[in-house]
Amino acid sequence: MREGEQGAPQPRGALSQVRRWFGLGRRTRADDAPDTGILRHQHALQVLRDAWGNAIGACDYGEGAPIRESIALARPVHARLVAAADTAIRQVRQGTALGFEPLAEAADALAASLASAPDAMRWLEAVHADNAPAPHHATGVAVRLADFGRALGMEHAALRELALIGLLADVGKALLPREVLEHPGVLKPSDYALMKQHVTIGLDILSRASAVPEAVIRGIAEHHERLDGSGYPRGLRGKAIGLYGRMAAIVDTFCALTAARAYANPLPADDALSALHEWSGSLFCRDLVEQFILANGTFPVGTMVELQTGEIGAVVGRRPGSRSQPKLVVITGADKGPLRRRPGEPAPHDPQQPGQHTQVRIARGLPAGAFGMRLKDYYATPM
Repeated sequence: MREGEQGAPQPRGALSQVRRWFGLGRRTRADDAPDTGILRHQHALQVLRDAWGNAIGACDYGEGAPIRESIALARPVHARLVAAADTAIRQVRQGTALGFEPLAEAADALAASLASAPDAMRWLEAVHADNAPAPHHATGVAVRLADFGRALGMEHAALRELALIGLLADVGKALLPREVLEHPGVLKPSDYALMKQHVTIGLDILSRASAVPEAVIRGIAEHHERLDGSGYPRGLRGKAIGLYGRMAAIVDTFCALTAARAYANPLPADDALSALHEWSGSLFCRDLVEQFILANGTFPVGTMVELQTGEIGAVVGRRPGSRSQPKLVVITGADKGPLRRRPGEPAPHDPQQPGQHTQVRIARGLPAGAFGMRLKDYYATPM
């Protein structure tokens, strides 16, 4: 296991700001405490609590259990989430009634799992998104949105509602023509107008399902609204957009930017976070964007990075108490070829061997699929 530091070349623009948040503009010893990112997180939480009341900061979940201690319990929860999303899309396409109860149960289990072991769920979703033949955008948004709520100290019920918003925000797309959804270039105005109808279509589908909470309905209705009024379907501005809608807008955009799409290549996570920061204040709530960046760290669990020495590594965890020092496994040599090791040397890509700690420097984040690499589930073998 390697512990990564974010190093030169210096990130541009917004990421320079992120480095200052995490105290990365100076040399720090391993025993320096506390992480300046955590201090900033605590201060910004109070700012949001002043704006939104007790919905923010109601719970202190702590760091959560390490991945290797919680992965076995998280696996069936994630599998249940994927199955619920698959079933919902199939029901909509077949014209049958949307079964809300399995979605609610999956969202409830996800909220509980994230509360106790967020990194395990982040890891499982990243591996799924990188390897599934047709991964659902919905599960990624559900995991990241509920995880965002956890970082804001929101209660279990709120995490469940946020997970449901993620699962159902784009359910209306199931009824749109595939040629529109999978168009490889810029959509013509008539097709783009049709694409924007997915929010209204989804709300109509949910109006015929039973027991969908009103807060979930509102979050879905507002996840494409923007603070400057440029969003849709209603062109809401500023304070007219609720907390869930603001959070969902940030997470949905991040997930879209980092996923392979027919019309755009994926961005590395750090570039997507930088873009969100640059758009904050006009499109997105600045305080919430800052919290989202602080919660994820520049290189979130489940992303791939290139080291200064040329090797590719996968972020498989984070150092306890620090969002600025991801734990990595090195998966290629400097030439991007197979990793070679001396006879008898332990495999350097085993995240379950706690004694293998070497500090390395990260040069840049990599987008999904860079250099033809796919994320392996390094926690899949029995402990």
